[in-house]
Amino acid sequence: MDFPIKTRTGFTLIELVIVIAFLVSLGVLAYPQFTDIPVAKAQYAIHKIQSDVRYAQLAAMETTGRTRINFNTTTDAYELERESTPGNWVALVHPATRLDYDVTFAGTGSEYSGVDITAAIFGSGSTVIFNTYGAPYDGAGNSLAEPAYVELNSKYRLQFRADTGKVDIVTL
Repeated sequence: MDFPIKTRTGFTLIELVIVIAFLVSLGVLAYPQFTDIPVAKAQYAIHKIQSDVRYAQLAAMETTGRTRINFNTTTDAYELERESTPGNWVALVHPATRLDYDVTFAGTGSEYSGVDITAAIFGSGSTVIFNTYGAPYDGAGNSLAEPAYVELNSKYRLQFRADTGKVDIVTL
């Protein structure tokens, strides 16, 4: 007489406990990320500025023309520009969107809402210029003097090195 082989359907209690324990562990690890969204937005924004600074430096070196970044602490925005002729600045084109390279953090519904540019210090102004070697200057065309930085939410600072233009992120 042959006995039919039963196939198992469902889960054992131990399998269910392991899966639930795993999901709880993931929740515990992810919870702090979701509760501190303004901090995460500021971190993302400071990394974006750092990337855009590098882009402006590379654009100056590749086009053998100067580029600059104008920071506006009132509107929490900045724009990248290139010098088309001496003293004549035009918007730098964003490589992905093919639009003017303008970034605004303010505004409800923005992925950066809640991010505030609290300071932009480059000599006597809030503009940094890069020459054809990628070296930084203040908005008046003088060699950049330290401290030179952009500060977000009074918590993160993007510091510019006067000699090389390298930018470092510092948590305040």
